[in-house]
Amino acid sequence: MDKKSIFKRGRIRMLATNSPKSPEGCGVENLGPCGFNFAYGTYAGVGSDSFPFKGPVSLKELKENEEINLELMEKVKAAKVKFIAYTNFANFREGAFSKKEVEAMAAEHLKFRWTFDMPGRRYACFNKPAFRKFLFDKCVYMIKDLGATGIGWDNVGMQVGAKMNCVCKYCREKYSQEVGENLDEIGTREAILEDAEVHQKNKTFKEEKKEWENTKYRRYLEWRERDQAEFFKKLREDVEKAVGRKVIWLANGHLIGAYYVKRAIKYHQFDGNGNEAGYTYPPNLNVYGYKMGTAIGQNKDITYTWSRVRESVPTSSMVKIMSAEAVAFGGTFIPWNIYFACEPNLVNAQRKVTQFLARWEELYASEEDIADITILYSYNSEEYASQSAEPKGISELLTDMCIPFEIAILERDLTLSWCKNKKVLILPNIEMLSKNDFNILKQFADKGGRLIITGNTGYFDEDYKVRKEKLKGKNVRWRENCVGTEHSTNRLYGPDMAQMLKPPDEKFKKAVAELLLEKSVETNLQQTTGMNLTKNKENINVHLVNYDLNRYGHRKLGSAKNVRVAVKHQGRLSNAWYISFDIPGDIMRLKTKKKGKWIEALVPELIHYGIVQFRQ
Repeated sequence: MDKKSIFKRGRIRMLATNSPKSPEGCGVENLGPCGFNFAYGTYAGVGSDSFPFKGPVSLKELKENEEINLELMEKVKAAKVKFIAYTNFANFREGAFSKKEVEAMAAEHLKFRWTFDMPGRRYACFNKPAFRKFLFDKCVYMIKDLGATGIGWDNVGMQVGAKMNCVCKYCREKYSQEVGENLDEIGTREAILEDAEVHQKNKTFKEEKKEWENTKYRRYLEWRERDQAEFFKKLREDVEKAVGRKVIWLANGHLIGAYYVKRAIKYHQFDGNGNEAGYTYPPNLNVYGYKMGTAIGQNKDITYTWSRVRESVPTSSMVKIMSAEAVAFGGTFIPWNIYFACEPNLVNAQRKVTQFLARWEELYASEEDIADITILYSYNSEEYASQSAEPKGISELLTDMCIPFEIAILERDLTLSWCKNKKVLILPNIEMLSKNDFNILKQFADKGGRLIITGNTGYFDEDYKVRKEKLKGKNVRWRENCVGTEHSTNRLYGPDMAQMLKPPDEKFKKAVAELLLEKSVETNLQQTTGMNLTKNKENINVHLVNYDLNRYGHRKLGSAKNVRVAVKHQGRLSNAWYISFDIPGDIMRLKTKKKGKWIEALVPELIHYGIVQFRQ
């Protein structure tokens, strides 16, 4: 299959390489040519290949490691894969530059702060010519001199919110010219929003509403978003002109956050969207990041996740499950390479999954998701109101209930005809609903459309006018509390250590059961298993991911035995196969039986991951 077509499908597998200084090398030499095998890694000398973490460094320090980096690229070339070079955005390590250089690049906030509260890490301003030149020179060197295929940007969501309001002369002049207002006036709002946690916890809803009811501040946010999008577009154009070819441009935008999501949809300046979710190895979930990335790119961009563990380093099973979870839900996983330097067996675990993906490249590249439920996400509500973590929480609720779902973007996708094609819509605490969007949903509900609504959905319109009317209908179910956020927050704190996982909200489960009248898939799986449903050609694929790991105070993997999976056969599906890297030869035929419109398959044992594929 043509690599370019796979890239457009957004189903690339990018293997995270080791630090080039690792005893195990980079781990790419055994991959072989495959559309999924892009390597995403760190060059020696960028400051992210060491422990303790140094932070982004100067181009001089990067060049001092040129010999070892060229050795790495020889291995990448021999493996016939392409290399995406990690680089940081919007901050740098103070000690790597002279005092004059620091002043020329550093952001100027009303209140000084270190990046991530790490002394020595400085925020940068991308409107300052010196910092723009530094990033340009660094990108050109890594691509033209070292041979990288593209750049993977980290921390792209920075320099947008009130706390990141740089008031340097370049920002002030640009804001005045483009918006016609004084940037210093926006800076005074920093005192109001200084402590985000206090702002969220100690203010009543009405007080919070009044503080956000500031059209000048909204114009400022929109300018910052547009300004950063234009910066990345111009930088990419300049870099491509300098190196004489197209480059891949990826971004870790921390997908749980409207600042990045809104830019990615409106301006589409990147080929892929990443989510650094924090500490999310099993039994944590990363499904929301993959589904949100798919929604942003409409299944045409790469979606990837970075994560780490709290304990020390992950186990081999953790790496396998994280990698499998990614492809099951439409993305790719990139573990921190420092782990691979510490534990050589992790390289083998990652390699096993990656080589499996290479063998089943055709299947993954041609898949399309099937969803029983659609979660509506609103970037305006999150940015200007308080949708916050509710969509993520709902996604985890549905995953724990083994219900296939998708995420849609309200501002881009919502129309009455679009609603008619959806089985069930969930509106997760969308406090700000425009008059037009409310009317569309009202018509949908009045005509029997199935809605599950949580929190303060529809509380006010785009002008912050409180709305007294609520969405009603025979197929509308309200949960006044934010059940998704509550579930996500307390998910790993069940009733006792033997259970650990908190069960889904019963009223939410009842609402789903009442409205989801035509399920696409049924199973006897428990909460510790994730499931995604896809189709390709005439086949139906049920992806199964085992999260039963790192529970009960130990890290042992618990397998699931005698897993039953059933789908509607519609008179054409007649047999089922199990595809997994856990079984010899990757594939085995399953026992099946038909029950009316359903065909059921029995999986003897789910260890890490597998696909039940129903065929004609």
